Amino acid sequence: MMKKVRVLHVMGGLWCGGTESYVMNMFRSIDREKVQFEFLIHERAKAHYDDEVLSLGGRIYRIPDRTEIGTIRYLWHLIWTLKQIRPDIIHAHAMFNAGVVMLAAFLVGIRKRVCHSHSTDDQAEFVGLSRKLFQFIMRLCVQLFSTDYAACSETAAQFLFGSKRVEAGEVRVINNGINLSKFLEVETQKVDIIRRELQISENRYVIGLVSRLVEVKNPLFFIGLLEKLCEVHKDIMVVVVGEGPLKPVIEEEVSKRNLGEHVRLTGNRDDVHLMMSIFDIFMLPSFFEGLGIVAIEAQARGVPCLLSEKVPLRTDLGLGLVQFLPLDDEQRWIDAIEAKPSKLNDIHQIKKIFHQKGYDSLSSSNQLLKVYGI
Repeated sequence: MMKKVRVLHVMGGLWCGGTESYVMNMFRSIDREKVQFEFLIHERAKAHYDDEVLSLGGRIYRIPDRTEIGTIRYLWHLIWTLKQIRPDIIHAHAMFNAGVVMLAAFLVGIRKRVCHSHSTDDQAEFVGLSRKLFQFIMRLCVQLFSTDYAACSETAAQFLFGSKRVEAGEVRVINNGINLSKFLEVETQKVDIIRRELQISENRYVIGLVSRLVEVKNPLFFIGLLEKLCEVHKDIMVVVVGEGPLKPVIEEEVSKRNLGEHVRLTGNRDDVHLMMSIFDIFMLPSFFEGLGIVAIEAQARGVPCLLSEKVPLRTDLGLGLVQFLPLDDEQRWIDAIEAKPSKLNDIHQIKKIFHQKGYDSLSSSNQLLKVYGI
């Protein structure tokens, strides 16, 4: 029997997020007879995908976060941990922290070192002089010690690796593929159960948001829109899927503005493909995105999408479902919602476009195997 290639993914945690969703989609679809996925995580607490990782034969290792123990001690911890694990390939999804990861992997002697960019901006709350110096050093480490470069979009590639490396063709853009059949083959009965669970009648016009409830995703943006829309449209409902530190803030604002009847906060869910079926329109008002995999999922379900202009154009798959709108013009968003664009019910057209663009999980996992040299 051929020995499995062991790939160690270095990530913040296994929570519900775009990067985590992408890696799990790859884990589910990749040939697990050839490849063993393992995870080096910076979270002590059990997270959303932990059980599934273990059920698929994966392993989870934990290490303190760099911000907890400092960069030098973090590097030492990485070196010691990597010496114990000894993976064949290391695949870092840690943005700027990937610089330390690549350095440690180089010192340990891991021959294949993949750095993967999933964002188009720095998620740090404040980018002062010290942060800019950190960015510079980490980018340098990424350049010096990575053997392979990957990104979810051209803009994400340029942000972390620089335009010269992108223009030289040294960065492989890997599509964030999804399990397309799960979004196309939805049982109506299960969707009806969700409607009853959330108390959303058929005559409601449902705006959907699916994201981590953090600053960069701009989840509070919908509240101002909803308040104005409800003055005219009493049938409007916003369903927010996700968890995060801004959830209490959203709850407080919804209560303060008496919008409780028009908002449902569901928390994290495993049935996003079913949730998409109750959405009439989907919103992603992020301040920046590497790609916006959840908008790819919405298009797979044929749901019209309103995306901020900070979301990469690559997110629009050409199905006629996407509009990009400026965050400084609320009225444009209100007008787009009031226009009530139609859903796309042509499953064959959706399948055709997804396969052509390579956004099904099998195509993406094959792209990943090429990066790994398998």
